Amino acid sequence: MPARRGRLARRRRIRLPLSVSPALVAHEKERADAFGNRLADRITRFSGSMTFVHLHVLWFGCWIRFGVEAYPYGLLTNQILALTKEVHGYAAEQEHRGATP
Repeated sequence: MPARRGRLARRRRIRLPLSVSPALVAHEKERADAFGNRLADRITRFSGSMTFVHLHVLWFGCWIRFGVEAYPYGLLTNQILALTKEVHGYAAEQEHRGATP
């Protein structure tokens, strides 16, 4: 019986409480006080979501389907590059903050 208990104990994940720095709490409160920061945070949260990516995939599909521009798709290519830059920038910011993207 003790061997079985050891295997079960190894399988369980242990969650440690996150330690919150008072400096981070103060920074978040200060950031939440300004309207511009709140708006920027909302935009950043939306632009990092899968809804944002799905809307852009739909937009790009419609762009091609309805023939907004001719084949080399110069404007569409620029839009796709801007989207990938946005997604990678958001992921890098989350990694820098220590969160998972």
